[in-house]
Amino acid sequence: MPQSLGKRTYNKFVRGLITEASELNFPLDASVDEDNCVLLRDATRRRRLGVDREASNNSSDQIQENRFSDGAISFYKWTEVAGNANRVFGVLQIDSKLYFNDLAADPIVFLDFQIDLSQHIMPGAEDVGQQRCEMVGARGSLFVVSKGIIPIIISYDSAAQSIAVIETTLKVRDFEGVTDSLEFDEEPTELTPRHEYNLRNQGWNPPGDGKFEPMTVFQKAKGRYPGNNKQWHAGKLSANSADEPTINAQGSSLAGVISHLITIGSITSADVVTTLAGTFDPNLLDNLASGLTQAPKGHYLISPMERTLKERERLSEITNLETSLSGS
Repeated sequence: MPQSLGKRTYNKFVRGLITEASELNFPLDASVDEDNCVLLRDATRRRRLGVDREASNNSSDQIQENRFSDGAISFYKWTEVAGNANRVFGVLQIDSKLYFNDLAADPIVFLDFQIDLSQHIMPGAEDVGQQRCEMVGARGSLFVVSKGIIPIIISYDSAAQSIAVIETTLKVRDFEGVTDSLEFDEEPTELTPRHEYNLRNQGWNPPGDGKFEPMTVFQKAKGRYPGNNKQWHAGKLSANSADEPTINAQGSSLAGVISHLITIGSITSADVVTTLAGTFDPNLLDNLASGLTQAPKGHYLISPMERTLKERERLSEITNLETSLSGS
C-alpha cells in the first residue's frame, strides 16, 4: 500500500503566552515570546497597531526619541497626588529622566517639571539611565528607587504647581546576620566581633533598665559565650516560678545579689528573703533545649542598598548601629 503524505500542525499557539515554564515541561500549543501581538480571549491574535502622538501633544520638546533605544523605560500611575483623590499623574522614566503628565487632562499633556536622576546617583554607581526605576505612591508622595540612585521622595505642591525632591535613606531589619564560622549551637570561649554582632542582633543586649549585660553574665557563669541558637530572655526569672532561685539579700545591694546569683551552685531555696523576678539566670537558660536552629534576628537596622559585610558589621562601632525606627 503506498504511503500517504499529509500535513500536521504541531503548534497551534492556542494556550497563549507562558513565560514561567522551562524547556523540559513547556506546555503544548503555547508561546514563550511574542512581539507586537494582541492576545484575544478566543486564543486568536491580531497585530498590535502603531501609536502616534495626538495633534495637541507637547512632548516633542521634552523627549528625545533617540533615548528610547538606549536607556531604561518604565511607567507608574501615581494616584492621589498630594492627597487629592481626583489628581492622577503618569510618571514616565526614559533613560535618566522622569517625566510627568496629568492623566486627568484631555488631551494628556506633559507637565512643566521633570527630574534628572543623574543628580541623585549613588556613589560608585554606573549609568543610572540603564537601571529601571521602581516607584510607589504613599501618603500623597511618590517614592522612587533603583540600583543606581539614592532613594528619593517626590512631593507635589498644588498651589505652586511644582514638585520637590528630597533624598532619603531606607532601613530594613537585618534578618541575615554575618558569617561567624560557628555552628548554630557552638558556644565559643572567646568572643569575636562577628559573633558579638550576631548575638546582639539576636537580642543579647542589656534590658531597658540597663542593670546587667546578659552576654557577660552568661560568660561569667558558664565560662563560654552563648551560641547563635539561644535567646537570653528564655532564662529570665519569673516571680511565679515555683523553683525560682532566691537569695538572702539582707545587707546586700541588688548588684551583690546578681553577682551571687551567677556563682554556680551557691543558690539554695533556704536563703530566701528577696526574689529577683526579671533577672537573667544562665543556669536556667542552659538547662533549656535550645535546638539546632538560629535564634530570631533583626535587632539592627541596615541599608538594603549596602548589605556588605563591612556595612553590616561596623566591627569597631557596633553600639552605634540603629535599632529603632522611631522618628523616621
